[in-house]
Amino acid sequence: MTAQLWHAAEQVAAIWRSSTYVQEYLAGARGPLAQSTGTGADHIAAQPFYLAIYLPTAMTYNQAAETPEWRDKAVQIMNGYTAMIEWLRSRLAGYPFSGTPQLASASPWTTFTVSMRVPWLAATRSWQLQHQQQPPTMPFLPNRPAQMKAAAELGAAVTSSPAAAEARQRWNALTTDDKRQLETASAAMQQARYPEPDDVWVSPRTVETSP
Repeated sequence: MTAQLWHAAEQVAAIWRSSTYVQEYLAGARGPLAQSTGTGADHIAAQPFYLAIYLPTAMTYNQAAETPEWRDKAVQIMNGYTAMIEWLRSRLAGYPFSGTPQLASASPWTTFTVSMRVPWLAATRSWQLQHQQQPPTMPFLPNRPAQMKAAAELGAAVTSSPAAAEARQRWNALTTDDKRQLETASAAMQQARYPEPDDVWVSPRTVETSP
């Protein structure tokens, strides 16, 4: 990440931190989060905006211990965070990267998993945010003009970053045949079927054959 990108991200983070709504959400999460991480679910802390999804995966999590309306706040913040990240992704050349195998519905990148990464959800990519020049604003954050300014600067920093330039160069270098091969691989992934965890795989080398 460039210094420009880090600075822009800090400006956005400062606005989120100043929100009473966000602070109430964090305060309400501390109890359940501390209880869950104490039993080996430390990975949950890596993605604080998705606690509404990840906390229930912890064996000791008790929904009854939530503060009133905490779950509603968690869902609103999760949706806002997801929309912001998706808009930033839409600044990249080639977005929404249709026909790419890594974003097929069978890919772990397109679902919520314990990888702690922001998923590339099909529903959010269908918003066609690449045509929306202004960043989304969140009703639970203060100062809408400041929100838009900070997010727009972050979007510009993403667009002008070396990583975005490399992605643009590589995407534009794809030929028609390259894209056809990607679509073929994507279609194959859609049809892929994986063994259930209880299935036993036997190596051909371990199977005895008659002479």
